[in-house]
Amino acid sequence: MNHKTLILGSGFGLYGYLPAVLSDASQTAVLAKKSREKLLARPELEGFAPRVEWAGETEMQVCGATRWVVCLPPNEQAKLQIPSSVDELVLEKPLAPTPNEARQLLAGLAANCRWRVGYTLLFTKWYAKLCQALQLRQAAGAQSCPVHIKINWQFMAHHLRHKTASWKANAGDGGGVLRFYGIHLIALAADLGCVQVATNQLVHSANTDDGLWRVALGSARSGVVHSVEWTLNSCAQATVFRVEAVDAQGNVLLIQHGSDPFQDRSDGSLCGQAPQDLRVEPLKKLLHLSGADLIKHQQTVRSSIELWHKLEQNLGSDCCTDQTLI
Repeated sequence: MNHKTLILGSGFGLYGYLPAVLSDASQTAVLAKKSREKLLARPELEGFAPRVEWAGETEMQVCGATRWVVCLPPNEQAKLQIPSSVDELVLEKPLAPTPNEARQLLAGLAANCRWRVGYTLLFTKWYAKLCQALQLRQAAGAQSCPVHIKINWQFMAHHLRHKTASWKANAGDGGGVLRFYGIHLIALAADLGCVQVATNQLVHSANTDDGLWRVALGSARSGVVHSVEWTLNSCAQATVFRVEAVDAQGNVLLIQHGSDPFQDRSDGSLCGQAPQDLRVEPLKKLLHLSGADLIKHQQTVRSSIELWHKLEQNLGSDCCTDQTLI
């Protein structure tokens, strides 16, 4: 049986979600006609063209797809009307420009809609290894020797490196170091149950809402994870991604180090041509969520929105501007 997935968005919707959706042989993708030239111009995507239906704007609304993948800027995603006939929905992060708008978006979905959000860090191999190690410690009763997780993520945002205008530089549009990049780490902390704010310092760059964000969070429940701490810099000259998970006795559970949080998979093309985006594999896992795993994911998303709100409310006098960041 052939199933249709409507993909809204011609950026990450094309090079991220399209290969993930069509990794399922039963799927056909519906894309906007205006995306056709862009798809055919990319060697890693052109092989998918025979499995794509091209539709105009009005045709897309009545294409018969029961699964929608929405990969639009947060301002557009927050205002989108999702038909009740859509029983499976994939939304991109951040859900909306603000936590309150994100809550409203989820509240407006049909009760039977199986929704999920593209928090791709939660579907990496290194995060799966970390969760497995934590589960083993939990089963062994190791709560008396809790784990501290430290993340160092530094890079220069694409729009800064290439000096292009982008909504991703503007927090009011859902961009910036906290709302666009930091939202990944907020979701990770929420998934681990660390939602008590200890440190929350944000330094913006001079001309954008990119910058340096340092956060330390404590666990809100008794368990093997004691705290999560991160340093996130979207204006950095160096490119670094490092995760350390160490218990109170200095035993190392995990060290992930490299230049990209998604580099823990080998490159390969679903079409036998150019390598796909590194996030395709995590997206495939996101799309396959069902049952109890989907329910847990939705709980994590809701918790992440509340933590997001708390972090923004608690920025206070820590939030400032540094003319020397970029």
